[in-house]
Amino acid sequence: MTQGKRIRAIRKIRGFTRKELGMKAGMNPKSAASRISRYEEDKCSPRKDTLMKIAEALNVSPMAIAPYTGRDFREILEILFWLEEA
Repeated sequence: MTQGKRIRAIRKIRGFTRKELGMKAGMNPKSAASRISRYEEDKCSPRKDTLMKIAEALNVSPMAIAPYTGRDFREILEILFWLEEA
């Protein structure tokens, strides 16, 4: 599952719109929905500070939405968790 798909899946589980998530992450209300949309569609990746704010807004560990490297057993556990959720 890509980073964008994980952000989208968690956002939907939490019941947020794209705009709500963006605003909770401190984004400008005028651009919040479009920025989250670009992340969810994997058109770009959030910077580390933005990723941290999105994770906080979603009430998840940043690892849950960070790009996977495949080198850490915790990433494998996160993948398994989100596959089960999906």
